Amino acid sequence: HRRQVAETLRDVAAMLASTLDLDPLLDSILESLSRVVVYDAVAVLLANDEGTLTVHEARGLPAVVAAIGKKVPVREGGRFSRVQEARRPLIFGPKDSAGAYHQLINLPPDHSCLAAPLIARDQFIGFLAVEQIKPDSYTPDDAEVVLALAGQAALAISNARLYEAEREQAWVSTALLQVAEATTRAAGVDEVLSTVVRITPLLSGVDRCAVLLWDSAQNVFRGAHQYGLSREQAGVFADLRIAPAHWRPL
Repeated sequence: HRRQVAETLRDVAAMLASTLDLDPLLDSILESLSRVVVYDAVAVLLANDEGTLTVHEARGLPAVVAAIGKKVPVREGGRFSRVQEARRPLIFGPKDSAGAYHQLINLPPDHSCLAAPLIARDQFIGFLAVEQIKPDSYTPDDAEVVLALAGQAALAISNARLYEAEREQAWVSTALLQVAEATTRAAGVDEVLSTVVRITPLLSGVDRCAVLLWDSAQNVFRGAHQYGLSREQAGVFADLRIAPAHWRPL
């Protein structure tokens, strides 16, 4: 068993070195975990700024897989908060309150839970939660194995986030440079606004963008430039005239 654990950790380390694509990497880590720890359900929960956890990846029971993308409070019944404070894996049995996460995945009250913190570069980023339907299923040896895999998962998440942040920053800088170059070359306001409505969706992740200009002769806002509208929508937008009194402030 120890040899199998060592081989699994080596395989995971090799995966970490080969890719920065977070989702398939976490899926592989959870698959690797099944080689060394028995579980009915396992999930990676990531901490959010607003004090919640998002179920980012999961395997096993249909209820836990269906929970992917859903959020629960960090202090959901005490289990996760106790793991966060201890900064080490903890084993929970029937005497511990189930909490919002375990209600979400609908496990029986007498299930077993082994939860480990995800900590990378001394920063807490979430939890790795391993579950079995029957009670008293996990041992301290299991906790050590899960801790090792949690460390690998935390490193993968941290590296993937750093890579994504750097890539996004480079992309934004390139887009802003294109805006600056386009506006410098523009012959007039119309060309500048045409560039703005094309670049804004790329920077903000929206599908459509439009600019309305003030027409002082008619005392209305009129549709001027747009991007992402259908032919029919573009025609309606071009004919749009909105008086200030008819446009309530947000």
